[in-house]
Amino acid sequence: MLAWPKNMTRLLTSVFDNYLHEYLDLWGNYTVLIDLYSKLLPKNHFGTEILLKNKGRRGTIIGNLGLSYFYSGKTNKAIEYYEQAIKIYKVVEDGQGEGNQLANLGVAYSYLGEDRKINRVS
Repeated sequence: MLAWPKNMTRLLTSVFDNYLHEYLDLWGNYTVLIDLYSKLLPKNHFGTEILLKNKGRRGTIIGNLGLSYFYSGKTNKAIEYYEQAIKIYKVVEDGQGEGNQLANLGVAYSYLGEDRKINRVS
């Protein structure tokens, strides 16, 4: 496991406590969000390496990456991130987080015209 640098902890706290991610989303700065969220994760976002002590927060970041990809027009990539976030939320037993990502996944499949996949999601 890599050490999580103190400055990254401050960055994470600053982003979420000051709602920076919400403002960037509101302003449509999805490329900036993707870059920001990516820096808060290991290079292999879906690997076993954990930088964040709070696994639920990792699920939030991965799910938010999915939203940013979706709004950037990269729906298939968004689906990959939603699926990973769902796995994390199941592990940490966060039903609300899991439900949010299932809803995002359903919207993405619907957007692609793959409504039949929505029924298999869970």
